Amino acid sequence: LGVEGLLNIVTTRNIKEDPELIGAWGKIAKCLPDRKVQSIQNLVRRRFNPYNYKGPWTTEEEEKLVELVKLHNKQWNLIGETLGRTPNNVKDKFKELGSENSHLRKKNTPWTVKELIKLAKLIGKLSNLKIFISKRRRKEA
Repeated sequence: LGVEGLLNIVTTRNIKEDPELIGAWGKIAKCLPDRKVQSIQNLVRRRFNPYNYKGPWTTEEEEKLVELVKLHNKQWNLIGETLGRTPNNVKDKFKELGSENSHLRKKNTPWTVKELIKLAKLIGKLSNLKIFISKRRRKEA
């Protein structure tokens, strides 16, 4: 898969164009049998997408987000482009801010530390990235 392939599946929605990437999410999901493929995709795209973090939200951005949702409903792609953030980032922030319909949201079980470590190690293995740094190397830095 490599770094470039991993970056592609994390940042793009349409991986069907690259035959090397087809089925990648299914392979990753086999290592986490208690998680659905969609749950893994969502977590990875939110936590490991290098384009997902622009910095802390300002009060002005939060107010603009609420305005844009009122104006464009939940068209996250359009809202994300307008704010210079990813669709997932604006969607997550809107959920975090809360809404009058928050009681309708389905609650999922939180990811365990063990699952997060397993997923991070798997991503590191697939991409040849050093996600975890040994204690010795941390002290040297």
